[in-house]
Amino acid sequence: MNKKLLKKFILIHLLILSSYSLGQKDNVHYTNLYQPDTRIYVALHHNRTIGLGAQFFGVSIENKTSDKLRVELEYTAHMTCGQDITRRIGFGDGLLIQPGARIGAEGFWDTDNTSFDAGNSRNSECMKSPNKSKKISENEYTAIERVSFRLIRITNVSEQERLEAEKQKAKSLIQEGDSKLYKNDFDGAIADYREALKIDPNNQIANDKITAAEKKKSEFLEKEAANQKKKEAEDAIKRGDEKLANGDLAGAEAEYNEAARIDPSNTSVSSRKQQLDTKKQEADKAKEAETKKQEEADAKKKEEEADKKRIEQEEKEKAEEAARQKAIEEEKARQQAEKERLERQNQYYQEKQQQRDANTDLAVGSAVELLLLHIKLGQIIYGDLETDRYGSLFSNDNWRFTMQTGYSITSVPMIFNSSYEDYDGNDYSYTNETIDMQSGTLDLNGGMELWPMYGKQFGFGLHGHAGAGHGFLIQQFTYFGQGGAKAYFGAEKMKLYGEYTLGFRTISKVAWIDPQEFGSGKLKYNFHRIFTGLRFSVPAEIESKGINVTVGPLFELQNYRNINYFNPLIVRWNNGFKAEVDIENRLNIFAELFMNYRRSGEIEETYEQKFKATGTYFRVGVLRNFDFFGDSPYAHSDYSIRRIKEKRAFTGISFINPSFNWLADKNKLNSMKKVQLGVNVAFEQDIRLVSNINLMTGAIFSINSGGTSYDGTNEVRYTSHSLAVPVGLRLYLEQVPRPYKRWISGALKNDFSLFNSTDGFVDVTPKRYTQSLSFGGGVDYMLGANTLARIGLNFDYGTKSIFSENAFDLRKRSISLQAGFIF
Repeated sequence: MNKKLLKKFILIHLLILSSYSLGQKDNVHYTNLYQPDTRIYVALHHNRTIGLGAQFFGVSIENKTSDKLRVELEYTAHMTCGQDITRRIGFGDGLLIQPGARIGAEGFWDTDNTSFDAGNSRNSECMKSPNKSKKISENEYTAIERVSFRLIRITNVSEQERLEAEKQKAKSLIQEGDSKLYKNDFDGAIADYREALKIDPNNQIANDKITAAEKKKSEFLEKEAANQKKKEAEDAIKRGDEKLANGDLAGAEAEYNEAARIDPSNTSVSSRKQQLDTKKQEADKAKEAETKKQEEADAKKKEEEADKKRIEQEEKEKAEEAARQKAIEEEKARQQAEKERLERQNQYYQEKQQQRDANTDLAVGSAVELLLLHIKLGQIIYGDLETDRYGSLFSNDNWRFTMQTGYSITSVPMIFNSSYEDYDGNDYSYTNETIDMQSGTLDLNGGMELWPMYGKQFGFGLHGHAGAGHGFLIQQFTYFGQGGAKAYFGAEKMKLYGEYTLGFRTISKVAWIDPQEFGSGKLKYNFHRIFTGLRFSVPAEIESKGINVTVGPLFELQNYRNINYFNPLIVRWNNGFKAEVDIENRLNIFAELFMNYRRSGEIEETYEQKFKATGTYFRVGVLRNFDFFGDSPYAHSDYSIRRIKEKRAFTGISFINPSFNWLADKNKLNSMKKVQLGVNVAFEQDIRLVSNINLMTGAIFSINSGGTSYDGTNEVRYTSHSLAVPVGLRLYLEQVPRPYKRWISGALKNDFSLFNSTDGFVDVTPKRYTQSLSFGGGVDYMLGANTLARIGLNFDYGTKSIFSENAFDLRKRSISLQAGFIF
């Protein structure tokens, strides 16, 4: 007895020590297990680590129904040594679980065999195995590799109880049916027997009683029917006598016939028919006298009616003649009114046609005058193409400044709200409809490009253009502006090219040539553009000027377009194509094409009518280039490279760098995301540690460093203006002195939100401080002895949730362009 008490005492202390004293800070819960039966929910849990040989393992079972259930199942701990330790719950009749109840607590103290010490249940072979436990972290081990369970049986106790109650109810209904059958309530008895059979379909007693009750009911009804026929026959004879006394011979005959039909054995019917025949003979004589008298009265009445009809016909003919004369006068008046209406309508059409012809002549004349003006301007712009000035030819890698002007033709799909006037001679009417149209304008362009670095293998610059134009018949007008950045790098004859553009476009149409058209159309929107592709270059030694050909896909996103959720690596904008030929100090020839460009219009009223949602956008143009190139900065390149190589610290500034930001759910990798565009300004400080490795730090101010996450149910939009402090390393890949240096970097960024907000279906609180890992790559290009140009690409990977709530573990993600200068 003392040994048993001692054993229990030791086990209790081992449990306490393993759960608390030895670092059992938490348990492992398996809540997403496969559930073989929806009536119960099974979850498993065990100590995360083993301590003093003890590692407890338990199961919890929840009754998901409104019935009492008996459950029998096995749950197994698969140990790291390969041993499987199984316990059974509810052996025999099963474990009773009340509706909605749950057995097996979060801990391991349940008395229904819902938990056990799996660690101390291992056999001797397992304890000798080198895999008796495995290390999961520093000074922490576990002996449980995985867990599982097997459902053996579920019995619905409440259903069994309901079945027994229904059998008792069926018996009671049979007894009630017997009582009603005794009182000749056949329908009530049969209904009770059938209700009992419905409750207990296998009750043969109820089935037999239904048969007996229906037979007894049939016999009773046959007897009642015979008595009823005799009574109905007597009633019919009685009604016939009454009708015969009142002189209704036909009615009396019908009643006597009905009595004979109902009860042919009734002998009193024949005597009644003899009386009826005598009455009918007397009635026939009286009827002949009445008929003769009626014929005389009818003849006199016909003569009176004939006189009346004759008089009415004469009056009708007089009225018809008067109506015919009136209709003739009215038709003459109508024809005169119609003649006057047609004259007014024809006059309206003639006036509108005259005005249309005059407007057409004015439009054609104006178009010819403008064409001649454009030809004169074109001669000025494109004349003297073969003239080169000092500084207009490329010599070596340096800066390039280009001024551009010239003509382009643009066609954009848009919406026109037509309101067409018509006149029928009496009233004006307007036909309103929405028309899909294709604009067409001749545009005069002007702009400039500044390339701080323009070389044979690498270059980056800024560009800005604006222009205005008109339609060929002066019914359409447009103006636009755009600006952005572009860069390229690669081999001398083939390079990768990228360009970002932000701009606006406005197109309006007023159909003034047709005087019956009062509608208008206007298209106005901002757009973002990304152009990527390959740049093929012909060296400047050929014909003393360089030729660059760039081709690639073109992506555009307008502000009126609904931005769908998308992965930032898959562009879902308007997809097009662009080709450009740039001849230094000569011409810039380009062509842009979108086959499915979204049709839009900014108009006061949209009429309900279907139109094509997309159309074709194209723009082709030829611009004159006026170039200015700087002298080569590498006249003393060895000296410059040596000066930069000897520098120990570098200061970098980059500004207005675009970034693409979104949110990622850590636990739901398939959640949809929406990108938010932002910009940032960065100040960096590099300190050389060894020849090719720098320590990097600095400060980055970001605007709109947020995004959106959406998992099909909840949407969270987050916007933040933040200040980030990166600390990391930059590795240069060049081992020999060159005028450029490629690099890769990695850093830990500490983000401090200055202003942030959330907007969505859930109420969450953003954090003021988060962290992220930043990875990047790019190239530094030497501009002079103390200055370099830097261009690169960075990817930020958030390591901490931006929200305080555990339910929304969202991390920031960002891809940003870096362009600036290093001093």
